[in-house]
Parts: sequence; structure tokens; C-alpha cells
Amino acid sequence: MAVRDLYNTLSNEQKTRIENCRSPEDLLAFTKAENIALTEDHLEAICGWREFGKKPNRTDIIETGLYGRYIEPSEEWAEVLVEARSNEQAVRGRFPSEADQEAAARRLIVENNLALQEALLSATAPEAFCDFCLSLRGPFQEGRQRRIIREQARLLGYLANPTPLPDSAETLLQLWETAYRLEPRWHDDLPAHFRTSDDHIPFAHGRNPFEPGPIPPGHHTSPPEEISEAVSKLTDWIRRRDLSPELLAFSSLFLLYRIHPFSDGNGHTARLLCCRMLFPHYSAVTLTAFIGLMHEFRRSVFDATMLADLSNGDLLPECCVLLRLLIRGQKRLLTSEM
Repeated sequence: MAVRDLYNTLSNEQKTRIENCRSPEDLLAFTKAENIALTEDHLEAICGWREFGKKPNRTDIIETGLYGRYIEPSEEWAEVLVEARSNEQAVRGRFPSEADQEAAARRLIVENNLALQEALLSATAPEAFCDFCLSLRGPFQEGRQRRIIREQARLLGYLANPTPLPDSAETLLQLWETAYRLEPRWHDDLPAHFRTSDDHIPFAHGRNPFEPGPIPPGHHTSPPEEISEAVSKLTDWIRRRDLSPELLAFSSLFLLYRIHPFSDGNGHTARLLCCRMLFPHYSAVTLTAFIGLMHEFRRSVFDATMLADLSNGDLLPECCVLLRLLIRGQKRLLTSEM
């Protein structure tokens, strides 16, 4: 039975109580104390404490050190990874210089936006074009398109002069400031800070990113008191050098989603972090297309994020979702008339 089907068989009361469990240990203690009638399949699908307990004895399992998350290598990942790297060589062949890649990325951002087409023609420097994108305002119903444009432009400007990868809580906060620069916010313009118990967490549902809603069923975020330790473990994870950059980048995105250290802007920060980690190996135009696809298939990415909480803790299937989106963007670049 699929994870989602398993979860949907629970009563609303069971779902509500389980949503308050923040770790495999919490879930185990809760089910024992409350005597909730869950099958072993339910327990494994929702949090995976029993399955993960078997994993540490395996030498090929890569533990993240965060919330029982781990990565179990597979032949499927290796095959898809070869395709992504081969496609990237083809993309760089079509756009051989950094100037070619930057120009193609700008054309990708512009697409059907007439105001941006004029800005693209008149801008004498990449900074001027990016600043124009970040200043975009207009009809409310076009808000999602502008949001994607701002994020792609922000990424392009950042990759022109990227900072080192975050190695501390302070540098992660600095990355948040970069990722969220000039973005309309849910709250007042406050200094960058990690989420506290007083902060509201807005989740966007449906097609309108500006209508916050409650935390979706099955989605977990770190309690405020755990954020500091979790961020420290995340920055340790980011600095690993014994894994492929793709695996590190995609898993870091999901881990940051899971921690949810900010009251808002977690998605922006996670995507910028992911692209920064991929940048030495993938071009700016590939990553610009990738950002667009993560928004286009926002529901699929969000479902993958939830799957990491509802399944047995293995992040590899979620990483495969993102790698296939990256490949899809590469194929668009190779077949489009840019």
C-alpha cells in the first residue's frame, strides 16, 4: 500500500496526535502510551523508527545525523546521475562561455514578459537586469509569475559572485537575507533570525502563494528549541566531501525544509543553498531552468518533502525527484530555440 494511502486510513484524531510527534522516538513513545492501533506498516510509513533501527548496522547507509534521516545508495540514482552529468556537458557545449550561459539564463527568465524583454535589451550590466526583475510589481493574479522571476533573477545575480557555503548559524542567516532580498514578506521587515515560539509559520496552499494556511497534515517542522542544534548539524552535513555534490545538495534542501528554521523564506533559502552547492558542477543557465521547474512542479516537490517524513526516512527517493527535474530543465535548454 502506498504511503499516502496508509496515512489516509488513519482517523482525524490519530492524524492530529501524530502530527505533534517530532521524531521517531516521539512516535514510538506516543503509540505505546496512547495504545493507538497502528500496524507496523503504518509506523514505518509515518516515521520509520522501526525500519531505521535496522539501518545503522549497514555499512553502505549514509546517516545525516538529523531526525533519523539517512541515504541508502541505489543503482537507479547512479544511472540518473550519469544522465544529468552527460546532459550538462551538452548544455555547456551549446552555451560554451559564462557570458553565453548568463545571456541564455536572462532570456529564460524573460520568456513572455514584455516588460522584462525591454529591460533585457536596455540593461548594460547583469546587475541592472536583476534589479529590474526584483522591482517587479503588478496585478495580484500575476503574483506567482513575478515571484518565480524574482527568485531566478536573485539566483543569477548571486551566482555571479557567490559566497562560501554556510558553515555556521550566522552564515546561514546571511544566506537567508540574500535569498529573500526584496521579496514581499508575511511579516514586518525584521532582522534575520531563527524561528521562535512566537513566530507564525505561513504555509502557502493551492495556486496562490500569498494565502498562508496551517501546517499541512503529515508535515513536520523542528520545535524552536531544537533549531540551533539542527542548524549546526546541517552545516556539518553541507561541508561533507565524501558524497557526490548532487546528493549533498538535494539532501541539504530537504533537511533544511525539515528543520524549517525561519518563520518565512525557508523555500527560497533551501533552493538557493541547493543551487549554490551544485554551481561548481552545473551552469547558471541549468540552475535557472531548475528553479523554474521547482516552481512549476511545486506540488511534486512538496509531496517529496512530505514523503521524507511519512516514509522510512531514506532521502534518496526525494533526491531522485529533484535530479529528474534538473534533467528535465537540461532537456528543455537543449531542445528550445534560445
